[in-house]
Amino acid sequence: EILEAAIKARDYLVASYEDENRKSAVHWACANGHMEMVKWLVNKGHGLSKLKTPDRDGVQPADYARHNGHDTLAEWCIDRIAVEALRDACRQGNLEVMASNFTVNRAVQLSWNGW
Repeated sequence: EILEAAIKARDYLVASYEDENRKSAVHWACANGHMEMVKWLVNKGHGLSKLKTPDRDGVQPADYARHNGHDTLAEWCIDRIAVEALRDACRQGNLEVMASNFTVNRAVQLSWNGW
C-alpha cells in the first residue's frame, strides 16, 4: 500500500515535470520521438493538457516532434488535442465547434500529406 502510493506520487511528479523554460516531460519526449513515453505521460493525468501547453518560446510538443522528423508522433498529439476539443464540444452541445473541428482536422490532414 505504501509502495503503491509512492509509485503513484513518482508517476505524478514525472508527468508534471517542467524545466525553467516551461518545457514539460511531454515536450522532451516529443522532441526525441518517444511515442510510448508520450502516451504514458498523457495517461498519467497532466499529459493531455501538457500537449496543448506551449513552452516559454510558444512551442507546443507536437511542434517539436514535427521539427525533429517525428511526424507520426506529431499527428498523434494533434489528434489527441482534436479529440478532446470535440469531446468537450459534444458535452456542451456546441455544434459550431463540432463542425469546425472536423473542418480543421481535414485541413491539417491535407497539409500533413503535402497538399
